[in-house]
Amino acid sequence: MIIHNTQWLDALDTSREAKRWHASDIISIEQYAAIKAKFLTPLYTPNLFIRIVLFFFAYIALSGVYGMAFMVVGLAGDRGISIFCLVVGIISFVVLEAIIKQKNLYKAGIDDALLYASLGFSIGGLVWIYLDATASARDWVIPWILPLPFLLWGVVRFADRIVTLAAYVCILGAIFTAMFEAGPLAKAILPFVAMAVALVSYFLSRKGKDERALKPYEECLFVLEILALATFYWAGNYLVVRMGNELLMEGVIPEGQDMPFAWLFYVFTALTPIVYIVRGLMIRDHLLLRAGLITAVLSVLTFRYYFHVLPPDVALTLAGLALFLVAVAAIRNLKTRTDGFTDKHLLKEKLKGLNAEALVIAHTLGASPQAQAADKKLEGGGGEFGGGGTSGNW
Repeated sequence: MIIHNTQWLDALDTSREAKRWHASDIISIEQYAAIKAKFLTPLYTPNLFIRIVLFFFAYIALSGVYGMAFMVVGLAGDRGISIFCLVVGIISFVVLEAIIKQKNLYKAGIDDALLYASLGFSIGGLVWIYLDATASARDWVIPWILPLPFLLWGVVRFADRIVTLAAYVCILGAIFTAMFEAGPLAKAILPFVAMAVALVSYFLSRKGKDERALKPYEECLFVLEILALATFYWAGNYLVVRMGNELLMEGVIPEGQDMPFAWLFYVFTALTPIVYIVRGLMIRDHLLLRAGLITAVLSVLTFRYYFHVLPPDVALTLAGLALFLVAVAAIRNLKTRTDGFTDKHLLKEKLKGLNAEALVIAHTLGASPQAQAADKKLEGGGGEFGGGGTSGNW
């Protein structure tokens, strides 16, 4: 369970949302001040610049503390140093928990630095101990698995995005290493396994967004969604699969020849961006739309690398023109949509001049009788309050 008080996190989210509304001229400065006063939270979370400064200062201070501790202990040899790193990492976890609970730090830079230092020392020490103990016979899957308990604890306890990325990479590393060691057949189906893992990760992240209990992990789920989309595309990209095939099979495919099932990866390279874009329009997902546009560019570059039908400047110009036309067509389509998915900022148009303070408080805490009476006057043609682009009632 996350270390922070979830009610404080909800209050912080409401206050930040009100700040965005004020920046968009949806609410006045007085209304924003009233909302901010209503949803006070003891969590200390500075802006990005202060967070970065505190992060680097904390790392400098931690380097001094760890260095002095190492000099005092005066260990020598790989085994002693690795055990020292593991013990220091575990102690750092305890200190991190105590500091967060005492100072109510939340993404303040100091807690980030201590978290990464704790994970680095713990994981580094544990893996070092394993490698030192198995110098003669070693299973390379184990070094990918050993960090997972620490990383998963970092995700569950602190909801950190970078730790989420590291945990995902370790899971993929363990799967890929196990298949690499399993033999030629496992190597051959590795891209399809990677796509299967990506699909499972994507649907789990999408499902998790709908769970109220997982709201504190919203950013972690977003990172997982991005990683899943990227993994699925790269696992089916012809250039990546061909180079990976040459690396795994320890040979170079002769010029003029192709790898097995090359046509299938040509299809994946061409169709994946289209699927992303179409699916993004169908389910109203901006991330899928952007992923589709980015992967479309990468697919064009992939085909251009192997098929020199046109000069590079002509090919890139035509590809850019095609993407531009797709973007124009999408914008024209979104301007005429009536189902709540549009390029217009309807939230600002609908709420300008309304008492958004009462609406936010009613949405978060439950409407008062006065607010309920006001809500009846705001009923529209469908939809629910939940963000820009929706219309209808609250």
